[in-house]
Amino acid sequence: MPNKPGWLYKYSETLKQETAYHCESGWVFCQDGTKYSPTEIRQLQKAGITALPLKVHTVKKVFEGIIVDIRHKTPPAAVSRSEQAKQPTTAVQQKPAAVQPEQLKPIKKADDIYDEYGRLQIW
Repeated sequence: MPNKPGWLYKYSETLKQETAYHCESGWVFCQDGTKYSPTEIRQLQKAGITALPLKVHTVKKVFEGIIVDIRHKTPPAAVSRSEQAKQPTTAVQQKPAAVQPEQLKPIKKADDIYDEYGRLQIW
């Protein structure tokens, strides 16, 4: 990857490829084209992941996915087919009125995103 101002470039030992961290926005770009948003980095932090494992990266890349937090989501209740037939098909699901948006933590300085072994750190 060519060096550009405002970017930190490091080789990730865990991912076995070059990565680029944008110092202002917090986005991480990998040589294979996989991108990590600041929100995804925060989700990994919440899950207690301190260094990005290759397994997580591979799944994200293969499925072109987004890392989300599902720990607080409740699964839909099991409903029998007869109960489903009784329910109207145009039901509208409403959000609770008191839901507040999550306060985002500031991104740490660029030097803190990699450890001394070149592993991408999720702080």
